[in-house]
Amino acid sequence: MRKRLLLVMLVLILVVSLVAVAGCGKKPADNDQSGGEQKPEIRDIVIGSGGAGGSWYLLGAQLTEILKNEMPDIAFSSVEGGAVTNVRHVNKGIDMDIGMAALPDIFDALGKTGPFSEEDISNVAPIINFALDYVQLTVLAKSDIKSVADLKNKNILPGPRNWGIEFIMRDLLEIYGMSYDSIQSSGGSVSFVSWGEAPSLINDGHADLAAFKGAYPIANIMEIEATNKARIIGIEPDMLEKFFAKRQGFFEGVIPAGTYQGQEEDALTIAHTSVIFARKDLSEDFVYEFLKVIMENADKLNQIKGINLTANPLKGIDPDILHPGAKRYYQEKGML
Repeated sequence: MRKRLLLVMLVLILVVSLVAVAGCGKKPADNDQSGGEQKPEIRDIVIGSGGAGGSWYLLGAQLTEILKNEMPDIAFSSVEGGAVTNVRHVNKGIDMDIGMAALPDIFDALGKTGPFSEEDISNVAPIINFALDYVQLTVLAKSDIKSVADLKNKNILPGPRNWGIEFIMRDLLEIYGMSYDSIQSSGGSVSFVSWGEAPSLINDGHADLAAFKGAYPIANIMEIEATNKARIIGIEPDMLEKFFAKRQGFFEGVIPAGTYQGQEEDALTIAHTSVIFARKDLSEDFVYEFLKVIMENADKLNQIKGINLTANPLKGIDPDILHPGAKRYYQEKGML
């Protein structure tokens, strides 16, 4: 009898030990909202920024360095990207966890319109506005191009394929009765080079116009001006109205005369706010801490030309689409 009792006790001890081991081995998912002491295990975060040399790219690089110091248990990295591709990558959790995009791109993605009309995107949520960006259609000051209408047979650089600026160029050309195909069939060319490659192509005459987007002055355009004077071509008011009717979240902006050496007049153009956004399923606690770090270091980040994280952090953002972690932060600070 004593042997049988001892055997039963040994079996019970073994079962309890196995259960304890199994419980310790369980890792919570990123979006674990259990409310217990156990915190989500996030080991690395990739931030998709913008083209090399632009304000988005510089923000991504500096923000990454700050995060490495403030949240040392997580490996942060920033990679070159573009608004539309960033949305796609973050939505799928492929290559990026956090990204930068135009606020209109977030509207398009969640509303299945524009470049995302045939895609099912729901795993993206804005965190904070960080800039007011302007479309800057750039030519040499001596160029005979005065309007988008003059691009019918020109050599253009609309930006890397599938970036936000490139989709804007497609829509603009359509409004003016053109397309990439029509430009090429008329003797022009369309090259989807990076922003870093564009200045030399403009300066050596291999391209007539380069499309950039960001706060002014843009470093890439300043690079052009190290050799030649440059200017921004304006978009006619009636064409702007047609564009705004087609795309949500944009508004009229002005590049003032004198912004660049060759620009003697104000140029009407397209403007929008830009946002840092994240995977919606990224943990609420992490995004709360991430935003807290941003806001506590905003003075440093605002020193980047064109970046302002405190002027209008929530302008145009519906609270219902904010990431839960960001929403909690803003509510605690009395901003919502």
